[in-house]
Amino acid sequence: MAETLQLTVYVNKVQMEDVMDCLLTLESISGFTFTPCFGHSRKHATLNIVEQVRGSRELLKLDVIHERGQTEVIINALRTVNAREPMRYTLHPLLEQGVIEGLSS
Repeated sequence: MAETLQLTVYVNKVQMEDVMDCLLTLESISGFTFTPCFGHSRKHATLNIVEQVRGSRELLKLDVIHERGQTEVIINALRTVNAREPMRYTLHPLLEQGVIEGLSS
């Protein structure tokens, strides 16, 4: 059985549509999730004035569950997205996944 991984990528909100279009072309992944999040960094020069005052940047956290052999395919596809800044990512082993269904009455 192939190892299942979770790729998490932190995406600038303005890139969401381009990233979504990019990932939808990949037949090897069955889906992905975007979640709003706030990123904190010591690199204040990359933040706009509002973000500097607030102390964080609004980002989207992209999660893609996939088989190990697809990691490079996904990352290389994301490299084609026109990004004004690099996207940070993390990769984690997924111990278990499934679907929780309701109890039948």
